[in-house]
Amino acid sequence: GAGRGIGEEVGLKFLKNDHFVYFLVHRKIQKSKLLNKIKNFSNFDIICGDLTKNEFLKKIEKKIKYCDNLINNAASTNKKFFPDVSEKDFNYLININLKSVFLLSQIFSKKMIKKKIKGNIINLSSQLGHIGAYNRSLYCITKFGIEGLTKSMSLDLAKFGIKVNSIALTK
Repeated sequence: GAGRGIGEEVGLKFLKNDHFVYFLVHRKIQKSKLLNKIKNFSNFDIICGDLTKNEFLKKIEKKIKYCDNLINNAASTNKKFFPDVSEKDFNYLININLKSVFLLSQIFSKKMIKKKIKGNIINLSSQLGHIGAYNRSLYCITKFGIEGLTKSMSLDLAKFGIKVNSIALTK
């Protein structure tokens, strides 16, 4: 989720502090806009694709050899009244907001464990992952899931020196 907003800003901050940054972006238009902002840096790579697709996740796993920080920021929303949420809506939001976080975290934690890298995984969540909201049942499911996943991952990965936290954003 580095193509705009919080993900882009966090990536830029890391770039400016001399870290190598892999920007994962969803659309080619985001890639070209991002390139304009970071063209003066050389310590980055932009990987464009759909985090809900296994082929893209495999591409990321193969391409990225080293990582000491992972920031899971990709997300979408759904503002439908609970009875109107379709199975298609459900599958899409679960895949982008929760499954991609789970799978990317697995990919990177395995690399970190294998290379004995002590690092951080940060999952961006929402206050709605704690309190719920009207016409946001589907979104809230994913953010409640992020909170539970983060707590369990932190317990599993602590012995390897990998810290896992979530940041619950508010509007």
